Amino acid sequence: MTPLRFRRTRLTGLAACLLGMLAGPALAQAPIRLSGQAFLDYAYQITSPDAADEGHHGFTYRRMNLTADGQISDDLSARVRLEANDGVLNADRPVPFVKDLHLSWKIGGGHALTLGLGPTPVFGLTESFWGFRSLERTVVDMAGVVSSRDLGVRADGPLGSPDLRYSLMVGNNSGVFPETDDEYKRAYGQIAYRPAGGLTLAVAGNWADYEGPRDRQLGASALLGWAAETWRLGIEGFFDISAFARVEDAVSYGGSLFGVAWFSERWGATARVDRVRRERHLASDTAPVRLTASDYTLGLAGLVYQPHPQVQLMPNVLVVKDDAVDRADLQGRVTLVFDF
Repeated sequence: MTPLRFRRTRLTGLAACLLGMLAGPALAQAPIRLSGQAFLDYAYQITSPDAADEGHHGFTYRRMNLTADGQISDDLSARVRLEANDGVLNADRPVPFVKDLHLSWKIGGGHALTLGLGPTPVFGLTESFWGFRSLERTVVDMAGVVSSRDLGVRADGPLGSPDLRYSLMVGNNSGVFPETDDEYKRAYGQIAYRPAGGLTLAVAGNWADYEGPRDRQLGASALLGWAAETWRLGIEGFFDISAFARVEDAVSYGGSLFGVAWFSERWGATARVDRVRRERHLASDTAPVRLTASDYTLGLAGLVYQPHPQVQLMPNVLVVKDDAVDRADLQGRVTLVFDF
């Protein structure tokens, strides 16, 4: 979690430009559906590793996207999604980028292909099960060991039963960025078991080769969850190993325990605790490759007020404590989320 920063944004102009790009096709073709989502915060920096940041507060937004979904035929559909967030900036302004650009093709028997830039089968199921990506990324996403998007080919479908499903993907291993013109790619796979009754069990893995002194990367994760009518509880763990020539392997691992409870149609609560060890190889033109490591704990708790199924207002507290520093990064926030 980074300290609260203030930015002069032109959200209205950005949204108008993106809507203008998408509205033309929507008017010409009835099957195209436009939608959007936004995460906004009022945040107060309670404590920080940098004492100068303590007491800073203000309004900001972390994420907004606009999506166009087109139904080409009974078997073919397409999605284009543009996103801007506080992690992609140019001259302290958010830069919109293409988050999704793919064609989905139902090929029979419940199987489907996705061609283009789209989600990787790594932590999307966890995001969906927990339901509060608006408050923080999942443990695997936050660790940064693998991207949520890639450009390639993905296959999904049942494995003999609607309760047991597979997801396979081969991509460029460049995230949302252009291909790096090399022969090396990343392979992804996931098997999920979701029978009637509330159980969710999933295991996922990914593997990549690299050109040059960086050799390979192998990752795995697992999710176990149970959902009842008014509550759900989940636990997720991951392990990742990255090899670099003539340097010790970087080994990262961690776990996350999270829960959600609904007291009524409008009121609920969520809480989460993560523990992560993140190792990285640092390389530069002027220094030899070296291995660095950090160990941190994340805690999150929030109340949920939902006046409408598409609107949530959530007072919440987020804390990240790195073992290497004395003070925690602690923020109090009020988060507004709306889909439209």
